[in-house]
Amino acid sequence: MGRERRASMAVSTISNSDIKLNPDGKTFDIYFVPESEYGKGKHANELIIPTAPFWTCTRIYMPGASVVEGAYKLPKLES
Repeated sequence: MGRERRASMAVSTISNSDIKLNPDGKTFDIYFVPESEYGKGKHANELIIPTAPFWTCTRIYMPGASVVEGAYKLPKLES
């Protein structure tokens, strides 16, 4: 991807301090939305989806036993 293309793309990120937790106080949802819908207040924790196919990657810091032992399964993405 050329530098000009990257410069024109909107960027959305969520830091740990910005995450809005669900009512249970332990979990959170992330909503992947088109750029045209981003920031309109429909969802907490929004990330802009690219217009081309994409994949997600999850990193878990300080994992608990269920992650280390392979018992934890990431939830499926819903559309």
